[in-house]
Amino acid sequence: MDYKCFCMKKFINLKNVFFQMRLNILVSGKGGQGVNECASILGSTLTSLGYYCFMYRDYESRIEGGHIFNILTVSDDSIQSCDWSIDIFVAMHMHSISFHKKNVVKQGVILTSESLKYDSYLEKQSFQPKAGNMFYAAAVLKVLGVGKEALIDTIGKSFKPGPMVEENKKAVELGYGLPKQGNLLGKMKKTKEKLYFFQGSDGIGMGAIASGLDVYLGYPMTPSTVLMHYLIEKQIQENIFVYYMDSEVSAINAALGASYTGAKVMTGTSGGGYDLMTEGVSFQGMAEIPLVIMLGQRAGPATGLPTFAMQADLHLALKSSHGEFPRVVVAPSTSEDAISLTNQAFYLAHKWRIVSIVLADKNTLENKYTITTLPKIIPVVSSLSSVAKKALFDNYKITPSGTSPMGVPGKVLVKASSHEHDESGLTIEDAASAKAMFDKRMRKIQGIEKDISKFPMVKLYGNPRGKKLVITWGSNLGAWVDLARENKTLKIMQILYMQPFPSLIVKKEIKKASKVYVSELNYTGQLADLIAEKTGILISAKQRILKYDGRPFTPSEIKKRLK
Repeated sequence: MDYKCFCMKKFINLKNVFFQMRLNILVSGKGGQGVNECASILGSTLTSLGYYCFMYRDYESRIEGGHIFNILTVSDDSIQSCDWSIDIFVAMHMHSISFHKKNVVKQGVILTSESLKYDSYLEKQSFQPKAGNMFYAAAVLKVLGVGKEALIDTIGKSFKPGPMVEENKKAVELGYGLPKQGNLLGKMKKTKEKLYFFQGSDGIGMGAIASGLDVYLGYPMTPSTVLMHYLIEKQIQENIFVYYMDSEVSAINAALGASYTGAKVMTGTSGGGYDLMTEGVSFQGMAEIPLVIMLGQRAGPATGLPTFAMQADLHLALKSSHGEFPRVVVAPSTSEDAISLTNQAFYLAHKWRIVSIVLADKNTLENKYTITTLPKIIPVVSSLSSVAKKALFDNYKITPSGTSPMGVPGKVLVKASSHEHDESGLTIEDAASAKAMFDKRMRKIQGIEKDISKFPMVKLYGNPRGKKLVITWGSNLGAWVDLARENKTLKIMQILYMQPFPSLIVKKEIKKASKVYVSELNYTGQLADLIAEKTGILISAKQRILKYDGRPFTPSEIKKRLK
């Protein structure tokens, strides 16, 4: 089926020159040293000063120990990717040297625990080892030429008041007392725009809260756990109930039960957990209980690479669960997308009584992005009925639109059924009634298609007249957009809606291009297959730029692949 779609009328503005300046800072160490927090605080500090930042996380599947690192890229313009050429290398543990020294540029700066005499400072000055990451953050900012006041201010905003804040400040003072000094930011321009720096999972949480989230139920599984952690921190302030279930099966069924009572509910998981949820998703299709699911993709199959990214769950999100029923699948790429698409997912789930799936990969969820605007939130229209009566409520009333008013237990006598049913939810098996109810559910697709025509289903970046069209989704977008600043032949198309699919606009853009590439993080090219299914245009193996080692694309790597 061809779906109409709204395309961004103007291309996302990319300046005529490549980055005036771009620095890659690699912070590495072993699990438990606070590597992620160090890079995150650095990014927040630099963002507060008017610089654009992007942060990539790379860590092993263990609680403590092992080798982990973050790459923080800083620029004077919008940025959505990192690279492996390192300008500042921070080795919080000496074993990191062997992993990354070869990637440090010729004039790069290397800060190690030995060169900074970290152990000596720790012993003589007696600050807590847990605050050691702020010692390294201070050392980096001094090399960049940033005063300590900005870092101390960020620490005050990022941590709850208490003894640990004072320990962090003590570590900062010692870090700024080091002899190593510089001005690597040089003439990098600052922006006067209001900047925000947070990860995609936070954006999903923000979009859910803004949509009126009441309940979040889930079982922790990387990378979906980061969303649960964000909502746990917000539950008192935002009056949300967050509960750690004993399995994904119980999570989705309890979520459907909570939604049945009229609450706005979300559950989240990753590929292996979603496998267990699929029976509940099918139940949703028959019972028509509104539900939003966050599906965080990681490298499979089975346990796979549990802390690394893949985009191999697209077919799973689109086709999982037995039977046929309407669903919406959206795919954010950045923190900004995460807010707006999650908000739209709630809007569509509750207006049409469907399941909406927010399909995000590990990098989108855990990378941090600097964005300049927070998207506008649309009100979530509820299908809840205000009728109060003792008789059995017509919870599945056959309507021209296909959606029905939803009765609330306690106000009315209401039945939600997994069997095929009549308008009141009572089981039926005759052919005419079954067909009438099936038609009623599937009529929603036309209404959903019309409803989402007011939302962007794709975004276009790069050269509006570029003859090389790159179609991509999720976290891949960033490296392509950054490369398009340099390569003026590229036009980048980001797919936001996987279901319903923007067939007409995709087909139109493909026909205008002289060359077409589809880029994604999987082995087979699942988006390329979807394009062929929805448009009839085959994407050959040579047109598929794929990666499946768990690591992200970088602009430098793409340049080599294009050659």
